[in-house]
Amino acid sequence: MRIRHALFMSVAMVVSVVYIGALPAVAMAQAGPAEADIPGLMVQLGSQDQVEAARAVTSLAGLGPKAVPYLLDALKNGVNVDGVLGVLWEVRDERAIRPVAEYINSGYQDRAKGVLRAYGNMAVPVLAGLLKDPSYRDAAIDVLKDIVPSEESLKSVRPLLGGVAAERGGAALVLGWWKDKGYAGMVEGLLKDADPDVRRYALDGYGMMYSDSPERFNQSILMDILKNDPFPDIRQRAVLLLGQHPTENIVGTIIEVMKKEKDKMVLHAVLHTAGVTKDPRVALPLLEALEKQDDQRLKAVAIWSLGNVKSEEAVPYILDTLKQKVELDELLDTSFDALANIGKPVDVRPYLKYLAIDDRHGSTKRLLNLIKAYALPGDDETIKALEHYKATSVNEDLAEEAGMILEKIK
Repeated sequence: MRIRHALFMSVAMVVSVVYIGALPAVAMAQAGPAEADIPGLMVQLGSQDQVEAARAVTSLAGLGPKAVPYLLDALKNGVNVDGVLGVLWEVRDERAIRPVAEYINSGYQDRAKGVLRAYGNMAVPVLAGLLKDPSYRDAAIDVLKDIVPSEESLKSVRPLLGGVAAERGGAALVLGWWKDKGYAGMVEGLLKDADPDVRRYALDGYGMMYSDSPERFNQSILMDILKNDPFPDIRQRAVLLLGQHPTENIVGTIIEVMKKEKDKMVLHAVLHTAGVTKDPRVALPLLEALEKQDDQRLKAVAIWSLGNVKSEEAVPYILDTLKQKVELDELLDTSFDALANIGKPVDVRPYLKYLAIDDRHGSTKRLLNLIKAYALPGDDETIKALEHYKATSVNEDLAEEAGMILEKIK
């Protein structure tokens, strides 16, 4: 019995060896492609059949580092770039970083940026090196800002604050996005850099660095930039940062600049910041600005700010503005809001005509708020206008609002 069992086991082992010897070919066929299949898969990757192309991505990604030289060669020659980038996103091979980075300002920039974001801190040294090239700088920043930096990544970028102009500006903005407040002093120093482009990037970086704590802004340096920088867009950046944490310290500078600023873009920001302060000292300069401005957009922001500081002296000026031809919805909106905010009763009947313009739902909502606040009970003209609006409005919510006001004043 034992002999027969031993003989059976010997035969079984021989059969097993023969059978298992055939397994590698079968297993290979089931497990995926070999390196020899890569050229064919590269062709398949460019297939118009999305299913076939997706299979090629999966197969090539499964080959990992073995496929990378073929992928990089295709990338170098601009062959099926989109598909190649898709595979490299899966493979995550350090050799791919620089070749992929060359595509971040191309027609494939979204996919290339996505690959580098996936590589994360591994990609930072290459991206940091691109900051000195103005043609790549903004694209590199767009990727870097989304990476949570390691200490090594911070060390890659910080020295660039002392580099050439493109590096200084790019590094200031990146460190601002990364909120590297330990280097805030160096970024702040770049706010007065001789190169205006550096000042632009540094201001944006400075704003990002303290976006969660604007009370830490150096208001003195920002006010100096607002008063003296020769470039309007830089002055605008400075005043917008001041408006993020307005204090009484900035009011004098805001009034001074409001009176002399000629650039409309900057003046708009200054007028808005004046209102954000809610300081009554800005009311008279705002009224003067409102009187002398023909630009309806500037009138609108001046009126908004007057409403924010609750200037009763502004009411006649606002009413006079509404009597003129209003072509800008924003001017209607801010006028109605300001009158409601100021709290001084006004006769709403001259403005009932705006209820007929039913495509201005934002303005209408604000006008209804004004009517609700100041309409005289039992006034026939107001009642008829509201009834007509309620019956004809295409906006159900506003029609319902008009009905509620009617119940109040009838």
